[in-house]
Amino acid sequence: MQTANILVIEDNQEDSALLDKLLGNEGYNVYVVDSGEEAVKVLKSKPINVVLTEMRMPGMNGVDITRLALGRNKTISVIVMTAYSFVSTAIEAMEVGAYGYVSKPLNMTEVRIVVKRALERNVLLSSDERQEQLAEMSVKDGLTGVFNRRFMTAFIKKKIL
Repeated sequence: MQTANILVIEDNQEDSALLDKLLGNEGYNVYVVDSGEEAVKVLKSKPINVVLTEMRMPGMNGVDITRLALGRNKTISVIVMTAYSFVSTAIEAMEVGAYGYVSKPLNMTEVRIVVKRALERNVLLSSDERQEQLAEMSVKDGLTGVFNRRFMTAFIKKKIL
């Protein structure tokens, strides 16, 4: 399996350096940015598997980042980082599709476990999506999108019998 790509969106320099080191030591490709605008550029240019985003930032917040990331690729797992007092806002991000959240101050063991589970989820979603593509390819012509003869024969037999 290829190395996972993780996007960290954190405006606190200490936390971003800590996450970069931790995730890099786990063998992941880590892209660290400090704003939502920079995150958009990375999401457009790299195949990201997991996004770790600060909930409260100037400009785009964690909910905006979640919507944007999932809009680009529904198999991305978004993890929101938030101060304990802002857990309700992290839940708001989960309602729009975030995988989970971690509280600040960051517990590196917790971050490691949540990222690992998010990557496992990412692999499962990717394989499900691939199976759907293969199933569609088996019954439709790739060029025209029209159902093939095998599908139509089975469909007609079902309707007649």
